Amino acid sequence: MSVVHAAARVARVASSLVGGAFDPLNSDRDGLHLSGRRRSIPLTMTDDLIDKIVAWATETARYAAALPSRERRDSYLSERHRELVTGAMAEGTAEPDAVTLADACVNAARRIMTEFLAHRAGVPQGRA
Repeated sequence: MSVVHAAARVARVASSLVGGAFDPLNSDRDGLHLSGRRRSIPLTMTDDLIDKIVAWATETARYAAALPSRERRDSYLSERHRELVTGAMAEGTAEPDAVTLADACVNAARRIMTEFLAHRAGVPQGRA
């Protein structure tokens, strides 16, 4: 599955969670990128991998959104990123691929968290 299809799937799930439009690719913020360096990396996104990313990102976003400050949320997401990279490498994934996967997961969690926070604050959906 392509990155665009994966992002669309994350968007559909996030929209259903907050009850509004959510588009991680057309956002004023970072959106869903598979690399912090914004370069194209061939990565096969299977349905199973996308399901895992969506589930992980949603759970992580819910927890992060409940934290009392932006600094605590950023720290929490950074720690989750480090854990994902370490875990993927421990399972034999090359470091660049582990970082790419962690970037995708944390970027998805960050966008979902932003929508949760906006929804809680009463900002129109899809505008956070």
